[in-house]
Order: sequence, then structure tokens, then C-alpha cells
Amino acid sequence: MALIAVIQVLMVGGSKFSVFGRPLLDSVTVEATVVEKTTTYPELRYDRNNHRHVKAIHWLSEEMTVLRINEINAKDLLKEPSS
Repeated sequence: MALIAVIQVLMVGGSKFSVFGRPLLDSVTVEATVVEKTTTYPELRYDRNNHRHVKAIHWLSEEMTVLRINEINAKDLLKEPSS
């Protein structure tokens, strides 16, 4: 299993608060473990011409990564700003 650190965080929240970044939250880092890296089940996509004749058939599958969040560090996020 590989450990990764996510440093570009858009939103963090708890049971009593939510904080959104504009555009990102610089004081938040997330440590995660890659549990599984696989592709999704293949799906069919049809290209049709005037809804009558099938022009082409495409098999589509996307890469999927499952992460387990180990730790969330929110430094100086909930402190009151000094005036």
C-alpha cells in the first residue's frame, strides 16, 4: 500500500463546522493510503446518426482509485482572527 499526502484541499468539515476554500485551503493537509487502483466495469457507448443507424460502438472503462483517509491536519483553521 502506498501513502500519499493531499495538499490541495477545497473543503474540510466536522460535526459542527464546514470551511470552504477560495480557491483552496492552504493550512489543511490530508494523509491517505491507496487501497485499490483498478478500472471500472466496461460500458457501451453508441454513436448514432439521426437515431436510426449505429455509426460506431465504443467500450468505455475509467481508472478508479480507492483511498483510505488516515489523518486530517487543519492547522490554525479554527482560531479567531486577531484584530
